[in-house]
Amino acid sequence: MSNKTVLENSMLSLWLKDGINVELNEMDKDEKTDVLVAGAGITGITSAYLLNKQGIDVILIDKTVPLSLASGNTTAKFTFQHSLIYSHIIDTYSLDAAILYYKAQKEGMELVKNIIKEHNIDCDFKEPYACVYANDQ
Repeated sequence: MSNKTVLENSMLSLWLKDGINVELNEMDKDEKTDVLVAGAGITGITSAYLLNKQGIDVILIDKTVPLSLASGNTTAKFTFQHSLIYSHIIDTYSLDAAILYYKAQKEGMELVKNIIKEHNIDCDFKEPYACVYANDQ
């Protein structure tokens, strides 16, 4: 097992190897805001973006560089076909819960596509194909 940390270059994902090129401001005085979002990963940034888009005053903070930990080390794969998750949800909860999960995943993908289109983001987004098959009955 390596003694290297996730932040060491040889362990970084493809998204982080070249570094994050962003100017960040440190908070050096008290600020007033409607909403403070703590954590500048995918969820925090998306939450702050959507709140700001609704005209809500938002401050987004993080203790480190945005997207540098869990979000920065994802595969950035968008899909709502997650292995056999639907079977598990149906068995554990209900068909309605599985449908709700599917709809939430689909809405999330639509949100990403709309943000890309609205801001003309050149990010090589592709709609994925997924297939689940069984080896036996």
